[in-house]
Amino acid sequence: MKLSIGYLTFPTKKEAKDMVTFLLDKGLIACANIMPDSESYFYWERDIQKAKEVVVFIKTTSKNEDKIIKLVSKYHSYDTPCVVFTPIVSGDDKFCKWVDKTC
Repeated sequence: MKLSIGYLTFPTKKEAKDMVTFLLDKGLIACANIMPDSESYFYWERDIQKAKEVVVFIKTTSKNEDKIIKLVSKYHSYDTPCVVFTPIVSGDDKFCKWVDKTC
């Protein structure tokens, strides 16, 4: 069982909710946490920028990562969306089994 946590950002809560619902409907994620009102600072177009963003954490299996990246990149409003993954090294056994079984 290889699980991962995905980190994504969106410009609006609506877009974040729509993407989470889409990924759940596709069976690609087990669950998500949406955290609005994140203040982001980043370097873009030769200047330091800041923006209000919505952060989303998703829990999934490693085998779904490429599919999620492609779908998020296709439907996201940003030209260069943040969609990255990190492995889950350990966790509650029941939770991890549920994630694995769910997606």
